[in-house]
Amino acid sequence: MKNGKAVRETIGFLGVIGSLAFVGVEIRQNNQIAMANAYQEVGLRAAAVWEAFLHDPETAALVAAGRDPSQWESLSETDWFRLRASTISGLRAWETVELQIEAGVLPPDASSRLGYNINYWPYLESVWPDIRPALSERFATHVEETFGLDRR
Repeated sequence: MKNGKAVRETIGFLGVIGSLAFVGVEIRQNNQIAMANAYQEVGLRAAAVWEAFLHDPETAALVAAGRDPSQWESLSETDWFRLRASTISGLRAWETVELQIEAGVLPPDASSRLGYNINYWPYLESVWPDIRPALSERFATHVEETFGLDRR
């Protein structure tokens, strides 16, 4: 009798261990799927931005003008508004990627691989004091360190 009880308890214990191992594997697989989905989503968003420059010559020209201070005088008030909106949009997307990196959802090099932190341009420096408050303090500091911007 005692021997049978010990066998049943051992089998029950092994069943619990097996169940826990199965749950652990399932959680790991779900995390991997979530990470892949997050990376795919931000990758598609980044690609859409670059595609817009390919298919919209006006937007591409506007961004190019924003990178060249000698062209700034020719920009209209609407152009400046569009540049500011584009800059804030790009920074928000980059901030989202950084938050996902911090949470462990994306790999540490996701920002540079997606092209979010390689495009410093003089326009950003000129409007930084106006745009900075729209960002979280932590991310604003990250942008300043990345591009050597003054906090002002």
